[in-house]
Amino acid sequence: MKIIKFIPLFPALLLICCLPAHAQTSISRVWAEVENRQIVVHYTLVTQQPADVTLQYSMDNGNAWFDCQSISGHLQSQTSGDKTIVWDCLRDGYTQGSVLFKVSSLSDDTSVVINGVRWAICNVDKPGAFTAKPEDVGMFYQWNRKTAWPATGNITRWDNSDPAGNRWEKINDPSPVGWHVPTVSEIRTLYNADKVSNEWITLNGVAGEKFTDKATGHAIFLPAAGYLDYYGGVLRNSGSYGRYWSSTMYDSNSAYNLGFYEGNVNRSYWGSWYYNGYGFNVRPVAD
Repeated sequence: MKIIKFIPLFPALLLICCLPAHAQTSISRVWAEVENRQIVVHYTLVTQQPADVTLQYSMDNGNAWFDCQSISGHLQSQTSGDKTIVWDCLRDGYTQGSVLFKVSSLSDDTSVVINGVRWAICNVDKPGAFTAKPEDVGMFYQWNRKTAWPATGNITRWDNSDPAGNRWEKINDPSPVGWHVPTVSEIRTLYNADKVSNEWITLNGVAGEKFTDKATGHAIFLPAAGYLDYYGGVLRNSGSYGRYWSSTMYDSNSAYNLGFYEGNVNRSYWGSWYYNGYGFNVRPVAD
């Protein structure tokens, strides 16, 4: 969010800016000018996902906000760069006086919708919490268990027993409130080649798979954290493999998962199943 102060409409401008409290989207260098009896608001957008942007105004120092209805410019599915929004203020009935402007991203910085499913942009860390950044590995989990296992260091008291249950029960779900371990059906929406593209990339030094909605450009990055072996919890293939649990059981001791590795383009592999005693990552979807 950016707030600017405009006093009065014609002709003077005074800008006061403050940084938004978003991890994945920021708006800076906001300034405004009058052109042809319209207000042109300039801003710089930095975003990891295509962002929708809007403009609001306040006439009482920010106590009440109103949408600028007659606006045009850089508003929908915007990528990083210098942008402008034009407000036809006279058409909206605003002619003079003091006014605050607010340029806001409408995009949710914690999630994106890809092929109809809302995915978190970060892995689950400790139970009930996300990692700070999309490239952070987070913690590993055995299927239908809420015990978190670290991605680094020595594993102690590893559970070698077979996980019980025929589904991932809510009481054992490590996802934050409002989220859940995805079903295999939800995972499979990512490998609809007509609607979703995928590529192996490196994000801030971390290798992994990027899935992008072809219609909107919204994307998620899944770090290739490897996995913990079912016997002893030994870390395997860190940096070259990624495995993420589904909540769906395959048989009495196996469950479906999302798996990928460098160079893999076989989408059937992404809905494979593994023994549920392995430690995999969790990337939740919205309830």
